[in-house]
Amino acid sequence: MKNNGVFACPEDARNLTANDWFGGWFTMATVKGFVPSVRTSPISYGANEPLTYDHGKIAALTQPASSFVIADMINPLSGWEGWDQYNPNNPNDPKNKWRIQRIAYSKAFPNWDATAWQGPFQASWDDLARHNRGNNIGFADGHVKFYPVGRTTIDLFGFKLP
Repeated sequence: MKNNGVFACPEDARNLTANDWFGGWFTMATVKGFVPSVRTSPISYGANEPLTYDHGKIAALTQPASSFVIADMINPLSGWEGWDQYNPNNPNDPKNKWRIQRIAYSKAFPNWDATAWQGPFQASWDDLARHNRGNNIGFADGHVKFYPVGRTTIDLFGFKLP
């Protein structure tokens, strides 16, 4: 890659780098094949942490169109909050409304407790999204879609491995 600027959203004024987020933990030893200059370049997007951590390869996904891979995010990893609690068999399950807080609030967290992802949610928190009360999300099948904060729910973790 010739230009690390692709990792920075023009709407993200924070200019935080991988070094800012991960400090000494983020070394060349932990990420093989990582270009050193990326560590000091602004990063505005984050990855689906459960997917990238230990849950197989993207090619093994059974639901690639509903499994987010990358998104506008407050930091480079989505976190694990609620990732395995979505109930596809009960659309009225209150847990299905839980938010992926690091995507939903890509500018700043409304707070650091469970209400940020479990609720009750405050309407003013929608303003903490990077783009008009929502964010851009890229999925494993290659499509990208804009999601309002209120629809940035744990079903977007989406993946089911065989």
